[in-house]
Amino acid sequence: MAGGSSRQVWSVDAEIDGVIHPLVIRYDPAHGTDRASLASAGGFLAEYQILQAMHRNGVPVPKVFWACDTPDLLGGPFYLMQRIEGEAIPRRILRSNELAAARERLPAQLGRALAGIHAVDAGREGLDFLPAPAPDASAPETQLAQIRAGFDQAPNPNPTLELVYRWLEQQLPPERGRVIVHGDFRLGNVMVGPEGLRAVLDWELCHLGDPYEDLAWMCTKTWRFGNVEQPVGGIGPREPFYLAYEEASGRTLDRQALRYWEVLCSARVAVVWIMQVSAYLRGILPTVEHAAIGRRLPETELDLLELLERA
Repeated sequence: MAGGSSRQVWSVDAEIDGVIHPLVIRYDPAHGTDRASLASAGGFLAEYQILQAMHRNGVPVPKVFWACDTPDLLGGPFYLMQRIEGEAIPRRILRSNELAAARERLPAQLGRALAGIHAVDAGREGLDFLPAPAPDASAPETQLAQIRAGFDQAPNPNPTLELVYRWLEQQLPPERGRVIVHGDFRLGNVMVGPEGLRAVLDWELCHLGDPYEDLAWMCTKTWRFGNVEQPVGGIGPREPFYLAYEEASGRTLDRQALRYWEVLCSARVAVVWIMQVSAYLRGILPTVEHAAIGRRLPETELDLLELLERA
């Protein structure tokens, strides 16, 4: 199946006792020969365990069935999960006539799903191995340190990013809680059908952190895919998303603090572009795709300056 730059995804119809089971295999060929960095050590099985926990707690995710952390069967670690049909490509979700009703429902559905994710108890579910802020650091401080490290990898001095970093440092808010954070909650990582949200996908960046991170990432301008007037993934306004989250989670959201997190999340996007172009310039991944993605940095610089003007 198309998509995924490091792991392969295969669609499989498995016949067991005369019954066809629609499945997906997520497979990591990169770790087929290095046992020291196989799934259990490198985090691949963590994704399987996260999906198990989310499914147990009623979060809309594919059901997982079996995982293998050795290369003995397929040449690398893999796991089997339920295949959920639908649309995951953002531009199709935003433009398909068949998904018009889904777009009306999605902001509230996404808010409720996110509240469900944040309600899962990492300790009770055995997920306390997830990456987390250091004991002496808050989640915002940890995010800011990661952004600083990313900005420092830029191939040229960048006054815009230095201005943004200074603003983020001066306006640093307190942590609003410590929850399981999806880490990449946006269109492209959800499966959608005519009735709306069917499943939340791609848990590779899951960690422990501040719930505002996921809320702001969904509203980051980059993830509106050209439909910039609709802040929630290019689908709709913020309030239905926020209100559904508040109702389902019992949390009251600080809208001003969410604005700070949108600046921080756009800064994280800039770091993504820097990492992509650095991989190209250093010859690590010398592909046209990485060079082209790296050229998106000025676009995000403009987004950041506009956000600071409104902050």
